Amino acid sequence: MSGAEPLLRAACQVDVIDAAGVILSNPQRHAPAATAATVLALASGVEAFWAICLEAEMLARADARRNAIRNQGLLNCTEAQVAELNDQDARAAAISRAIIEAMAALRGNSQTNQENADGNR
Repeated sequence: MSGAEPLLRAACQVDVIDAAGVILSNPQRHAPAATAATVLALASGVEAFWAICLEAEMLARADARRNAIRNQGLLNCTEAQVAELNDQDARAAAISRAIIEAMAALRGNSQTNQENADGNR
């Protein structure tokens, strides 16, 4: 067992939302008292949340592009624009799945296939 394994194991047990709330409630008191496992868990959480934010931004941009093409009216679209719309639809669906899977992983839930398109179980 390497020296980092116990720290990693402890970090996996940290509820990052709870830890963030505790620290934010009284930063001067709670931030310096945070354990190394809590700091590691928070850092990992920030990195994961940022990745989800980037995926969400790409989804929003793809959605905006699809809407721009649709607003022209599908009858006025060129074949290239229809193909781009189909590509954007496929891309948006893939990004949506990636966001759902990333959020499920953050929650510790790997049962993403139980989610409906609207996010209900």
